[in-house]
Amino acid sequence: RIEPLAEEIGGTAVAGDASDIVAAARDALGGTVDVYCANAGLASPGDAFADEEVWAAAWDVNVMAHVRAARALLPQWLERGSGRFVTTASAAGLLTMIGAAPYSVTKHGAVAFAEWLSLTYRHRGVKVHAICPQGVRTDMLTAAGSAGELVLAPGAIEPDA
Repeated sequence: RIEPLAEEIGGTAVAGDASDIVAAARDALGGTVDVYCANAGLASPGDAFADEEVWAAAWDVNVMAHVRAARALLPQWLERGSGRFVTTASAAGLLTMIGAAPYSVTKHGAVAFAEWLSLTYRHRGVKVHAICPQGVRTDMLTAAGSAGELVLAPGAIEPDA
């Protein structure tokens, strides 16, 4: 879905699993990544009693994928004095989403990590953006069941087909 947009702006889109996307991007781009869009997310409904596995998976995808990407990208960006890290977090990272504690808590973590990256490295040319949309009708949110319906009902953002 991202390829037409990348083509429109003269960029290159590289899709992949959050665990290895930085290496895939470097391979596709000949070693240099100027802008990285961390768009991984895992919808995790539940409360404090959700299984440990649910909490661990949410933490791994919603927070640690960003940390791992930053670890891989920062050395090159700091050396050359520029780089841009764009995190798609969620409005749930700013305001708690009822019925989805693992998701909300870990999206708060994603926002906090983006803020930390910015405060720590902006003076060295690394720019960080945290995008926190309310609700975008995606496969992930549609599959989230009642928690997803709460977000979609008031007026979801409808992505272009």
